[in-house]
Amino acid sequence: TSFIAHAGGPPLNFYLLQCRLSKEQFLGTAVVFLAATNLVKLVPYGLLGLLSVENLTVALLLIPVAWLGVRLGLVIQKRLSGELFFQLILGLLILLGIRLIIDGAG
Repeated sequence: TSFIAHAGGPPLNFYLLQCRLSKEQFLGTAVVFLAATNLVKLVPYGLLGLLSVENLTVALLLIPVAWLGVRLGLVIQKRLSGELFFQLILGLLILLGIRLIIDGAG
């Protein structure tokens, strides 16, 4: 799902929710797994000719934005209780599922 549709997050979240991890373990596991998955995808992207100087330049220029997103995520997760954190994850997965059903039906 990650290579074809860039949709590896939701299946991973469903799996990790069942593992009953702390929110820190949940986030750490997701970060490491998705980072490794994205690194592995570089090989097929390169073989398909999808890596260019232009899109790599854009990726480099967006590093500060990614860094800010990580910092903001850390602030938010520290302020959320574990219970609220997991309720938000599940609620967002339900909304995503509804959106996918609507998109698939239309």
